[in-house]
Amino acid sequence: MRPKEGDKPVTKGALFSRIGASFIIDIIILLIVFLLRNILPLNFVTTIIAAATGLVLSGWAFSGNKFTELVFATANENKNDSLGGLQ
Repeated sequence: MRPKEGDKPVTKGALFSRIGASFIIDIIILLIVFLLRNILPLNFVTTIIAAATGLVLSGWAFSGNKFTELVFATANENKNDSLGGLQ
């Protein structure tokens, strides 16, 4: 996928900001589950493992697809340019 007209270039700062925000959100969610351990009618160990697994799977599914698409599209364009536009 090639970048669109209005897309801004991906910077390291933007990528690290997104990773940092994701990490903080994950910690907050696990902290909430920990604080609710006596209120939830579920086994705490099962609940915390399920929450962590859900966070990992959602992180994999939504791990900056736009960032990776733009980075790989830019890399592919540079590679194709050096080959004279041939694929």
